[in-house]
Amino acid sequence: MNESPFQKLPGSRRELFETTEKLFLRTLLPSCYEFAVFKMVKVNFDYHVHYEGFYYSVPFEYARQQVEIRATAGTVQVLSGGKRIACHLRSYDLSRRYTTCKEYMPLNHQAMAEWTPQRFITR
Repeated sequence: MNESPFQKLPGSRRELFETTEKLFLRTLLPSCYEFAVFKMVKVNFDYHVHYEGFYYSVPFEYARQQVEIRATAGTVQVLSGGKRIACHLRSYDLSRRYTTCKEYMPLNHQAMAEWTPQRFITR
């Protein structure tokens, strides 16, 4: 079918493809499509967002604001105004429900985070 000539135009489908359409084809993307779920949530006062039983930190400036979560099988991204403000590996470990990045904490909270239970006991 592709080799048979057109009835009213010169050439065939194959010739038309080779001369015009083939130039505009691009290579396939190196990664497959990844399914994502989007959800609007409010950042808690402790600068964490809740998604499916787990809590993920965001910069503390976004506390009590509406943000959007983009969750895939491997990551949870937090978006505000179309910009990504936080990204975490998605957690499935039920023994650790909170995922917190130290750099998202205010400075006074960062100082307290360095205090371990052992440090309190020895003090």
